Amino acid sequence: MPYLKSTLLLLLTVCCLGTGFGQKSNKVEKMAMEKTEKLNQAIIAGDAEEALTAAQAKEITALYVQMTKDVRAVKKAGGAADAIKAEQKTIRKAVSQKINKEILTKDQRAAKRKEKE
Repeated sequence: MPYLKSTLLLLLTVCCLGTGFGQKSNKVEKMAMEKTEKLNQAIIAGDAEEALTAAQAKEITALYVQMTKDVRAVKKAGGAADAIKAEQKTIRKAVSQKINKEILTKDQRAAKRKEKE
């Protein structure tokens, strides 16, 4: 009987931990999708015909997910606050440049700039 209780407690603990990690992952993906949608809306506001394609949206979302993980890893690694912020800024800037130079078309970049004005 004591073994049964211990086994059930262990199983319950593992299930709870697995659920918690799954929700954290979904939150990161949800934030990435929201950022991608915000970018798409900015492009559409500049020119409705230049919306992101499904492939572009998927690639950008994956970049945002990786960026969020990298930024969190820098924060978790610790160090001086200024150094952490500088490294996070570098990561964000690199992702932004990759999106603008490698993923978005020239017309999409122009539509995005047009919306900002």
